[in-house]
Amino acid sequence: MSQTKKCSKCKEEKETTLEYFGPHTSNKDGLHAWCRNCFREYQKSKPKKEKYRESLYRYYNRVKGVYGIFGINDECLYTGESKSINRRFNDHRCHSRNPAAAIRNNHCQVELYKFLHNYGFDNLDFRLLEECDDHKEKEKDYINKYNPVYNNA
Repeated sequence: MSQTKKCSKCKEEKETTLEYFGPHTSNKDGLHAWCRNCFREYQKSKPKKEKYRESLYRYYNRVKGVYGIFGINDECLYTGESKSINRRFNDHRCHSRNPAAAIRNNHCQVELYKFLHNYGFDNLDFRLLEECDDHKEKEKDYINKYNPVYNNA
C-alpha cells in the first residue's frame, strides 16, 4: 500500500509520488506541500513579467520636466531637470544616504548630497516645478528665478 499526502492548498489526499507532488528539497519528504495541479494554477495566476516590467517602465519614465528641492524656509536648494523625474528623486535619495559613494562616482552635486545626508531627506520638499518636453531650457529659467544654493555655476 502506498503512502498518501494531503495537499495544503486543495486539501485532497494524493499518493506521495513525484507524479502528484513536485520536488522540494527543504521538506522532510522531499516533496512540495502543494500538489502539481494547485501549483500549476498558482503559476498561471501570477502576474506576467512583461506586465511588471511595463509598470516599472511607466513608473520611472512617466514625467519629464523641471524639479526643485526646497528647505523648510522655502529656500530653493537645488533645481534640476530630467526626462524621468521619479527616477531622479530616487537617485537623489540614494546618494544622500551615502555621500561618500557620490564623491567616488564623481557626481556633481556632492555638496547637495552632504547637506541632504546631514539635514535629513524627509525634512525637505521635492516639487515638480513644470512638466515639459523642453526641460533643459526651462531649467535655466528656473535657476535664474530661484537662484538655488547648490546648483553649480
